[in-house]
Amino acid sequence: MTGLTDLNARTDLTRWNRAGLNQVQYLDGNAATYLEDLRLALRQQFAGNDEVLSWLDSGQPLDPALADKTLRDWQRRLRDQYGGARRDYAWEMLRSFARATHVLTHTVNAYANERYINTATQWDNLRRLVNMLDYHPAPPASAETWVALIAKTPDPDKGIIGIGTVAAGLVLQNQPKDGSSPLIFETLQELALDYRLNELRAPDYNRAQQLFSLPVKGQTVDFPLQAVPDAVTVGEYALLTCSNAAVAVAVSAIGADYLCLTIVEEGFSGAQWPLADVRLQLAPAWQEAPRLNGSNVVAVSNVSSNVSAGSVLAYEVSASNWALLRVSTVDGERIALTPTPPNGVSLSLCLQANKQTAGFILPLQRAHTQVWRSDLTAISPTNHSEAGVAIYSLVAATESTNIYYLPAQPPVAFSVVNTSPEALEFAGKPGDLSSGGWILLHTQDRKVYSYRLSSVTSLDKAYRLSVSGLANNRWVLAQGLFATSLAPRGYDQNLSPIYHNASGSSCQLDLLLPSSALPAALTPGRVLWVVGSTQQQRVTVQTIVPLESAASGGWIRLSVAPSLAGLSLPKYATRIYANVVLAGHGETRGQTVLGNGNRIEPNQEFIYRKTDLAFEQDNQFVSGVRAAVTVLVDERRWTQVDNLRDSEAADTHFEATLTEDDQLLLRFGDGIHGQRLPTGTNNLLIQGRFGSGTQGNLPAGSLNKLKKPHLLVESVLQPAAATGGGDRESGESLRSQAPASVLTLDRAVTVADYGHIAWRHASIWQARSHALPATARASDRVEVVLVPAGGGAVSQELAGSMKTYLEGFSRPGVLVSIKSYQAILLDIELTLRVDITAYDGNQIAELVRLTLLDSFSLSKAVLAEPLYLSRLYQVVESVEGVENVALALNPLGFVDENGLPVVPADAFYGADNSLRRISPAPHQLIYLNSQLLAPEIHWEAAYV
Repeated sequence: MTGLTDLNARTDLTRWNRAGLNQVQYLDGNAATYLEDLRLALRQQFAGNDEVLSWLDSGQPLDPALADKTLRDWQRRLRDQYGGARRDYAWEMLRSFARATHVLTHTVNAYANERYINTATQWDNLRRLVNMLDYHPAPPASAETWVALIAKTPDPDKGIIGIGTVAAGLVLQNQPKDGSSPLIFETLQELALDYRLNELRAPDYNRAQQLFSLPVKGQTVDFPLQAVPDAVTVGEYALLTCSNAAVAVAVSAIGADYLCLTIVEEGFSGAQWPLADVRLQLAPAWQEAPRLNGSNVVAVSNVSSNVSAGSVLAYEVSASNWALLRVSTVDGERIALTPTPPNGVSLSLCLQANKQTAGFILPLQRAHTQVWRSDLTAISPTNHSEAGVAIYSLVAATESTNIYYLPAQPPVAFSVVNTSPEALEFAGKPGDLSSGGWILLHTQDRKVYSYRLSSVTSLDKAYRLSVSGLANNRWVLAQGLFATSLAPRGYDQNLSPIYHNASGSSCQLDLLLPSSALPAALTPGRVLWVVGSTQQQRVTVQTIVPLESAASGGWIRLSVAPSLAGLSLPKYATRIYANVVLAGHGETRGQTVLGNGNRIEPNQEFIYRKTDLAFEQDNQFVSGVRAAVTVLVDERRWTQVDNLRDSEAADTHFEATLTEDDQLLLRFGDGIHGQRLPTGTNNLLIQGRFGSGTQGNLPAGSLNKLKKPHLLVESVLQPAAATGGGDRESGESLRSQAPASVLTLDRAVTVADYGHIAWRHASIWQARSHALPATARASDRVEVVLVPAGGGAVSQELAGSMKTYLEGFSRPGVLVSIKSYQAILLDIELTLRVDITAYDGNQIAELVRLTLLDSFSLSKAVLAEPLYLSRLYQVVESVEGVENVALALNPLGFVDENGLPVVPADAFYGADNSLRRISPAPHQLIYLNSQLLAPEIHWEAAYV
């Protein structure tokens, strides 16, 4: 309202919509500006009246043009003028008129906009407008997920049999850690439960199939471990075993998750052992030195105390023929000497001759005339005589360092009892040693061998070990009873895929059963969850073939569909849950009376005055969901349909829509399209399940508790996330989808139609379709990219459901495929400049953060829509208090929701190397996720 010169003139205070505005706007100003326009107009009208001018100019500068140096000064002056202290009646009437004009024009604006789909803001008005196009707002959707029930194992004492039927309606719930109320899910199907189907595994799932290569003696090999024990030290000897084989090793280095082993087994030439059977034996608890053994060792009796290492012994071979031996070691009743004497002989101790200046002096009376040098070679001494009488025998000192002789009556040193005594005989008791155990044997020359005990024999104050193929060595140390047995990392991990014979549509699984009997519940058509460490898939049993029966259980081969080909499902990490049932968000409440039927009245309507009603997946409905209610009329169940226009006169059908207050409106037939309700009192009953929205999209593992104990069910597992939960269709969606429905008419003819129809589904936030190149099998191929309600990847269940849903609208011959969107996360760094004379910088920064999260949220992002840097400037600088901003967009590149690098279709950079535009591919979407990449916001003072 500018240029007003005549208060009585009918000057239009409204104007029409500017190009580009989302709504038609009739007003150009507000109460404060209207008041100033009125004041200036009256000032001009009463220019010569000082009395009027005195109250019009009260509190105003003499020259407003000089006072209003900036727009901010002008705004501040008008705001102070409008909100100032009360003055005389004339001024108050003027201010009231300005306020009334403001209210009136806003009211006209609001009512006018409610007449158009693109500008209506009131839900009921918008619903009526789109209803004229035969378009009904999509209701909320309830999340669904398949869960695995774990049956209780049989216990006759407690009356638990582990086998039975679990009716639909088993109540499950999560356990929120934030203290909020748990979400309730119910099973939607009846299930034949069997404890033997709780968890199935593949044969040999816990046996690695690869080999462990061992090098030759002297080389090293790394032994991988999950964790290295603290007590292991470099240099200690150990034993590597595998079934009936073993090899001696020594620890040569210790890593963070491995031990470097040197092969020390004498004569070992390398081998390849099954990794599953390899074990490293460490820390021997038994470590003993065996009694003297080896070549030239004999067992004797009554050893003379004069016998020691170096002693020379002799025995008579024949008359006047003696053989000499030298003792090398004495160990109790075991003597090592060279050479080995015959069994049963008695050995005499040779004496050493005295060495004098003249030589070695020997007695004349000896058992043998010859004497022996140090090397035990014989020599004949000469007799020394005085006065013709022989006094002693003499050997020149130059003949040897020592001279040995046998006295006339040589003392017996001992008798040889056994010339081949047992090599492994020990003093004491054997303790825990037993046959089958492994031991390490060390030789006198530091060679190491491994042997397996064949027997352990207890003796009087001793024991004897027997091994097969014992080498002829001098054994000095034996080690056994290893306290630590380590398995190599991955020994129990069969990396082979659990499936085989995979075709285009099916594959085979070999599984073990806990008993040889095939559970009756395991039949073709049963649903299984195949769950690996990183991937999983729900499959359906096609055929069952028993393969083997064993005492430990049966072995069966299943053919399942769809095929698991291409999925990472190694046997060791994959479990198959066979007690699987579909569960939906919500809890069923008691039955209530809805009203009275009246056959005379067509299209009777009733409102089920409860909110938060569940809507379950049903592809027969345009929205993809139907209300989770059971309606009984005179105890007969009536069927919910999408629209009564397709019902026959005798069909007991009803349709249901949500009101603005989220209550359910039920409409019955008129006798032409659907049967009328029969007359009766309180003959219309309803029961519903309650729980819907994106809050039901729980991550995997959330549903882990039964609300109430159950006789058959022990616990519940949720292998995959619950998906499909969505909120009621928003006004923005109605504005775009209602006009599009006129073009599709519930049929997908063009490629774009598939995206529009998919967008109507209650579980989908957004969809976009595009054609794919033709193949030899299909010439018409359409790919539909989906953004599920609540975000996240499109689950197997949702993808399958949406494919079926879209095929119901498709023409024959079109191959429809579903693809999940790929996110390009916004990474924003910005510095705000704030007018600190009027605003608090921290509050403005928080307001900017909330504005960014709202403007660039996943629910508002558009598939394949490019993002310009100017859009960010527009959003940030629209926040009151922000004078200007410096910002950087994705300075470190692009990532998706999993933190993995992603490449957009195009990225345009300016001369300063700053990102100016991101152009996503058709399946990509740009949005801001503060939990994954929070915007980095700083602020500084701006002086204006």
